[in-house]
Amino acid sequence: MNFLKIILIGILVVFLAFSGMWLVGVAIGLLKSLFWLFVIGLAAMTLWKMFGPKGAKQVEDAEPENKLQNTELTLDEYKRKLEAQLRKNSER
Repeated sequence: MNFLKIILIGILVVFLAFSGMWLVGVAIGLLKSLFWLFVIGLAAMTLWKMFGPKGAKQVEDAEPENKLQNTELTLDEYKRKLEAQLRKNSER
């Protein structure tokens, strides 16, 4: 009976060892896949930056000017309102 327990425990240990090695192999395979996906994505991004459309930069550069103009208009409106209030107060 004790001999049978020892054999069963040995089989279980071998089975668990192989299962653990299989899990480690799966994890390493997933890491390899993720690495190659990262490399391909990095290469694609680099090629897009080098050979992609050049018009996108012009659109991005035009937006700050619009924001600056909007800010100036807002400041001018604020200045006019403030001057109008000062004129009303000085007339009283």
